[in-house]
Amino acid sequence: MFDEIKEKFIKFITSRSVMLAGVIIAFACVLLARLFYLQIIMGDYYKETAINETIKDKYIPAPRGCIYDRNKNLLAHDERADSVTIEDVYPDMKLKEKNRKINETLLKTIEIIEANNDEIDFDFDIVRDVSGKYIFKSENESDILKFLRDAYGRTSVKELKTEEKVKTAKQVVEDLCYSYSIGDYTDPQNKSRETFEAMKGYSPEMGFKILVIRYRMAKQGFQNYLATTIASKVSEETAAAILESKDQLEGVDITSSYVRMYDDDFFCFSPILGYTGKISVSELDEFNKAAG
Repeated sequence: MFDEIKEKFIKFITSRSVMLAGVIIAFACVLLARLFYLQIIMGDYYKETAINETIKDKYIPAPRGCIYDRNKNLLAHDERADSVTIEDVYPDMKLKEKNRKINETLLKTIEIIEANNDEIDFDFDIVRDVSGKYIFKSENESDILKFLRDAYGRTSVKELKTEEKVKTAKQVVEDLCYSYSIGDYTDPQNKSRETFEAMKGYSPEMGFKILVIRYRMAKQGFQNYLATTIASKVSEETAAAILESKDQLEGVDITSSYVRMYDDDFFCFSPILGYTGKISVSELDEFNKAAG
């Protein structure tokens, strides 16, 4: 009797229908476990990620208003200033083709700006001396390491590779040029890092200017929809020339902002009345540490 029941049980559990049902139940359990992980455990993370992808915040500076003394004499006011900006309008394009298009656009834009006697904003931690040699702007080792951290996309100085920590200013420029395709290959049949010549096809001055702007664009990170300033407080002639050529300058536009003006330079009221400016890398690090 027992053997007969045992034999029937074995036949039952080894039948195709039972095995198929077992497989279906196993898959259902896996799906339920995955659904629990996504909805319950990681729900807040994916919700925040979705919001970041659908909501784009843009900072629009507002005029700060006028300040008068007790005799109604004007001490400080705002003046409208036009800036040349660029946005990344090729988010889905292949990297090399994207780099080529942005570099061509920047070349044309810089030529228009300089043709009207304006200059690009040059906020970069590497400069060229009178002999054309690349040097770090700061001699402080800590500031250099923080710049290298940002240049090589590390989250902290500790994550820098040993060879990255000892890079010269020229080597950093060459590495960034390769990342942004500012240059060309000496051997078209061998497109490797070894055959890439930085700034090939550009003058050293123009190639370096394009690099500075590309670096600032890259620092936007995933917020590549935010405009990067190429030149501030440009003349009306520059603004008009840029707007006339907009069909050839994809992503380039003229943005109006406000510049703080102090009406009595003799007394230098800015430390008393207040002034604004960009925070430095060191100040930002100290602020982040204090904020926890």
